[in-house]
Amino acid sequence: MENATYYDILGVPEDASQEEIREAYRKLAFRWHPDRHGGDPWAEERFKQIAAAYSVLRDPQSRAEYDARLRSPEPEEREPSPEERMNVEVAVFLFFREMYKYAFALLLMKVPLRKIAGLLVEEGCPPNVAVDIVKSVEKAYDKLVMNIFLKKLAWAGAWMAVGSGIAWWIHSSTPHWRHPSYTFPTILIVVGGLQLFRALAFLFGS
Repeated sequence: MENATYYDILGVPEDASQEEIREAYRKLAFRWHPDRHGGDPWAEERFKQIAAAYSVLRDPQSRAEYDARLRSPEPEEREPSPEERMNVEVAVFLFFREMYKYAFALLLMKVPLRKIAGLLVEEGCPPNVAVDIVKSVEKAYDKLVMNIFLKKLAWAGAWMAVGSGIAWWIHSSTPHWRHPSYTFPTILIVVGGLQLFRALAFLFGS
């Protein structure tokens, strides 16, 4: 695709939205991923071109700079293009990262992991890559869930600790002939118990 612009490479118009660029990249990257072509050098080169185009157009600032160069009548000092700097390892890493974000978004929309792997394969992702992506997403999601659970658990413990501390203070500072009121600390302990229940419900429901 000699003299083709990055828009040409991705098959989108110059006024394409970021979402249209992302979708075009995903479709083409699935199609030309090296694992689908048994090491074909031409397919590998095409995959690198797609990655180079997307690496520029996915970022609004670098896209604006690229658009300015396209419209400039004066040739600028020659610099290595992203396509020239791109190698297959970087292209594969970019692909994996973008597909990871796509799969994670599907998971947050409550799409089951098994179905996510199938969706990736249906769209053209090599099965072994789809499995790796889903494993990475599952690991990251489990870590996210555990972090949220621990924060909820800490809040529950704090409520209960404060309530228990106030109850102990009331008990120790109130004369024996007066009937102490434990209403306020009881409320705090109950709130802590509810927070604990919600934390556990979140953990087992995620």
